[in-house]
Amino acid sequence: MLRLMKVGMLAATLALLPACASSGGKGEATGTSLGKAAAAIDSGQGQIDAALAALGGLSTAKGADLSSQFKVFQGALNQLASTAKDVSGKAEAMQRDGQAYFADWDKDLAAISDEGVRSRSEHRRNEVQQEFDAIAKRYQEVAGEFKPFMATLRDIETALKADLTADGVKSLSSVIKRATSEGGKVKASLTRLSKDFRSLSEKLAPAATAVGS
Repeated sequence: MLRLMKVGMLAATLALLPACASSGGKGEATGTSLGKAAAAIDSGQGQIDAALAALGGLSTAKGADLSSQFKVFQGALNQLASTAKDVSGKAEAMQRDGQAYFADWDKDLAAISDEGVRSRSEHRRNEVQQEFDAIAKRYQEVAGEFKPFMATLRDIETALKADLTADGVKSLSSVIKRATSEGGKVKASLTRLSKDFRSLSEKLAPAATAVGS
């Protein structure tokens, strides 16, 4: 009887191995997506710095320098918009890979005959799902912070297209100050988000932690 029990447990353990291998592949893809999103977020932080620095330069520029500085601001702003789009795309890829990962894990669970093994794997699956969902939610919250910040910068750009003068810039001083403050808050949120993305990436795909693009 003891021998039969041991054989039964071995069979249950072996039954779990293909399931882990299958979900592990999806886990690696999801972890890699998280790492790429984190790298894109880091680039976005640098672009925020560049846009705000160019915006600050407008406040002190005069004459011909004002036109030149405005072009610098526009270039930085366009680059920031491009980076934000890249972050969004990578976040969507992360979400797709995550959905496929958990769907495969559910299929693997259904194939496990040993109740104890299945229960432990299901518990682990739910833990990972909760962490993944929490990160996805935080991303949406940060995206919600970024949109009004970007809208303010675009409004400044539009206003200065019509009135690119020292007085025109001066009239926007309070708006520029607000944009600078908003930018600082968005950067802080992005820093936390990038850290969270990398943390889960390391858990799902340790070999992909050095992903930078």
